Amino acid sequence: MVGYALLIAAFLSWALFAPPLAQAQIDETAATASDYDDVLGGFDEEPTSGHDDAPASDIDDALGGFDDELPSEYDDALGGFDDSEATTGGSALSTAGTEEDARPTYDLTGNVSLGSSLNIRPHRASVGPDPEAEEGTYYGGIQRLRLRGDLQLDLHQLPFDWKARAQGFIFYDFAYLLNGRNNYTDGVLDDYEWQAEVLDFWIEGSVLDNLDLRLGRQVVNWGRSDTLRVNDVLNPLNNREPGLVDIEDLRLPVTMAKADYYWGPWSITAILVPEIRYDYDPPVGSDFFPVVSFDDLPALGLPANFDSMGLILQAGTLAYVELLRSGLEEQGRSFLAQEPARKESDQWGSPPEFAGSISGIFSGWDISLYWSYTYQNRASTVINLADFSTPIPVDDNRIVMVGAGSNYTVGSWLLKAELAYLDDLSYQVLVPDWSLCPINNLFDIAGHVISLCLPMRADTLTKSRLDTMLGVEYYGISDFNIALEVAYRHLFDYDPILQYLPNYLHENNVEIALRLGYDMMNTRLKLSALGLSLLSEAGHHGSTMRLSASYELTEALTMSGGLLYFFEGEGPPFDSWADNDRLFLKLKYSF
Repeated sequence: MVGYALLIAAFLSWALFAPPLAQAQIDETAATASDYDDVLGGFDEEPTSGHDDAPASDIDDALGGFDDELPSEYDDALGGFDDSEATTGGSALSTAGTEEDARPTYDLTGNVSLGSSLNIRPHRASVGPDPEAEEGTYYGGIQRLRLRGDLQLDLHQLPFDWKARAQGFIFYDFAYLLNGRNNYTDGVLDDYEWQAEVLDFWIEGSVLDNLDLRLGRQVVNWGRSDTLRVNDVLNPLNNREPGLVDIEDLRLPVTMAKADYYWGPWSITAILVPEIRYDYDPPVGSDFFPVVSFDDLPALGLPANFDSMGLILQAGTLAYVELLRSGLEEQGRSFLAQEPARKESDQWGSPPEFAGSISGIFSGWDISLYWSYTYQNRASTVINLADFSTPIPVDDNRIVMVGAGSNYTVGSWLLKAELAYLDDLSYQVLVPDWSLCPINNLFDIAGHVISLCLPMRADTLTKSRLDTMLGVEYYGISDFNIALEVAYRHLFDYDPILQYLPNYLHENNVEIALRLGYDMMNTRLKLSALGLSLLSEAGHHGSTMRLSASYELTEALTMSGGLLYFFEGEGPPFDSWADNDRLFLKLKYSF
């Protein structure tokens, strides 16, 4: 631990006192901070929609053509294309001319930030560290006091006009020292106390006049939505602190080989992904790890041979319910809240993923067609009980996605739509099976059946799903923008057992996201609000609201903060997130 502290202190000292490097040459349109500097750390300089500071008159121009100098925000909202997309006649990389030659050979940028969050309502997680795991970890007061450093190196003038990027971060959270490390589970300390990771790490250039190639860790966003995911399937997400930052700051880079061929207004992209990564989910002991209960299991019914047991069985009496009523509920919840077995393929060495797209960019509108063959991004997991687990062929747990996306501008309005059909989705379910509980494990106590085992086995269901998204953004009011997005997901051949643990899925699900943004004081002060609600035919499943502000104290120093609030819903995870409301604050120095 002392070594980590010395490393962080040395990094911070260098960042604060070293002379600025190539500051005068930094491109005004490039992000001076890491694309991911807020993954676990808060807010600042986040676009409130896909077009930060974009007036209405700029939208048609943005849709009419892209080049390498456009900010990344425009790529996400105005076409979902990578920053190397071309507009007409030839490679985006091959258009570099005298301006490219005048650029410095490299840019070194980064930032150092100190972020904190405060729990508004003291509460406990579903499970805590041993020896009293069932009590749950206490979350109250300061939850985060995180010192983080980001560095990004861009090389512009490599041989054959190629360029490269290396980007990474390191952080240490002092809150766990202040609150006592022995009060947290090993999973929480491993994921939240400190981390260092390589983010973007790629090299790209033109192989032919109309053919570009990028190799290495990168992010490819196919989505038109700024908040909801439909076609955006190629990069996993960091979900360890849901709702705290925007989706653009949550994507985890993945090693890819990406080739783009340009033909007039059209581009054809082929992608090979040898590095297999999965979503980062909250670990056991986090207050974002769902609270699970034996009540979340499907109804057992009665054994087929109950007449031969010689037991007095009352209609509707269920073995696992009686087990909970016998006073073991807290132990049962702790037992269910063990770290789930990860059903994942190896990060390296597994069969690769494949993807491709065809995109066209025209005056005022664009369109894209997508295809991918990827691993199921969120691993199918089963609560880690001996009677529940069965071998899962993870290398076969791959899905096919066929999708489309489009943007269209009308005056100050931006209309966007996405469509995706996903096939071979695998869901692990728990199926009642009384053969797992022999008769001698059943006991009749006062007319009730008590079972010393849980008659459940794991099974796999394979389904298809149709996802659609419609969105609209308005920029007709100076310094103000509003965006509304609605996603509808329909699961074909639905089985009601999917609504129970561990999936909690319904046949039809709706996600609604509303975003407001307002810039003041010549954009030095940025205000934003984001609301997200989840619904199904069963009702409201929960909502979250985030209010944030960012103020530029100086050209290099920014302060940001806000409120994250959760509204309770029916079923996991929002039923256990209602007490997770928090205030957050961050101070960031960029260089």
